[in-house]
Amino acid sequence: MLRLLRGVFSIVIVAAASIAAPGAAAKKDPLARYVKAADWIATPDGAIYVELIVDGEAALVRYRQRDEKRPHLTLFSTPAEALAFLLSRDTAFLSVPLKAWAGPDLQILRDRLIAGRKIAFETKRPVGPVLTTAQSAVREPVRALLQYTGLLTQVGRSAEAEAILRQRLAEMQPKTDKSWSALEWLTIASALANVRRDQEDYAGSIAYYKAIEKSLASGPYAVNATVNRAALLAEVGQYAEALTVIEQASAAFARQNTDRRSVGDPVPGSDRHFAWIRACALNGLGRSQEAKTQLTVLAKDRTLQDKRFLIDPDNSLILRSSLCMKDYGALKSFLLSEIRTSPVSTAYVWMQPAYKPRGPAAGLIQKLRDDPEMQNAVRGKMVVLPAELTGALNGWR
Repeated sequence: MLRLLRGVFSIVIVAAASIAAPGAAAKKDPLARYVKAADWIATPDGAIYVELIVDGEAALVRYRQRDEKRPHLTLFSTPAEALAFLLSRDTAFLSVPLKAWAGPDLQILRDRLIAGRKIAFETKRPVGPVLTTAQSAVREPVRALLQYTGLLTQVGRSAEAEAILRQRLAEMQPKTDKSWSALEWLTIASALANVRRDQEDYAGSIAYYKAIEKSLASGPYAVNATVNRAALLAEVGQYAEALTVIEQASAAFARQNTDRRSVGDPVPGSDRHFAWIRACALNGLGRSQEAKTQLTVLAKDRTLQDKRFLIDPDNSLILRSSLCMKDYGALKSFLLSEIRTSPVSTAYVWMQPAYKPRGPAAGLIQKLRDDPEMQNAVRGKMVVLPAELTGALNGWR
């Protein structure tokens, strides 16, 4: 399928009304007159028919396999999603009309999205799809805030995002019950910690999560901050402390779930987060066999569905665990498989000559970039971006 990993790219695919088969009468498809480019893409799972649909400032990619009656829609909610289609030779036929709509450097799309998210934030009415579990767990005004500040952070404007989040948080008080207010205070505070992480202030982010835990004390949502602190501790190599903290979080989570009346609803698949964080910490401490056992909970290609929450798919957690564990073999194998099976790939971002790796795993990604086997794997499949897209490639940082 034509799919990107959330966390590298935030992408949402939804079902839509039935459309006509390629070549059928246009009157059966109300969107036919907005199609700017279309073609078949060969994949191991069968051919996919892909279309770029543009109507003024709105655009999306619509696709389906030959035997599917309902297509899928990929909405452009971030510049990174548009960039993904420009990176692949399989989707190169979309390039000219996509750049005409989004701008040759994607700045038209970036600025349009920022303007729309700002209006949505100011009117407290979110627009576009839910992109993260946090966005799916809060009410509309806070969702609009998270969409706006999340986008600002993604395009290199984290200082603005931090100021907005701080102002909103100053208007609230932490609570230790299971109310909406308690959950939304946690979510906004956690977004601030994530901004620190994006700024590569890992110590500041860890300290902020610890402050959140202290503020929420014995409240049911404090465990979320504990899990996030454990994850970042593991990712920056503080394995012993990470293991201690994730075990504390696991015990607290288990205790809470014995009394469903006093706590919030558990997000399906939460056990997978405990597993990959624990695996990373154990691996870093030299307990590799125990780490492998933990990762058996991840089934590689499983996507969990829930009526309330957007759930991270297994493959995004496998990627994150490989990066955390600095497991070069697992990471390389994951990416080579993705290159073979998907028209779009995280590798096409990381292997760009102008890409600048960031974050705790920057050295591991650079090792991939220098690997002749990886270079050969993307040759003929990846489009080398022109200079005007270097800003978009690196999030305008």
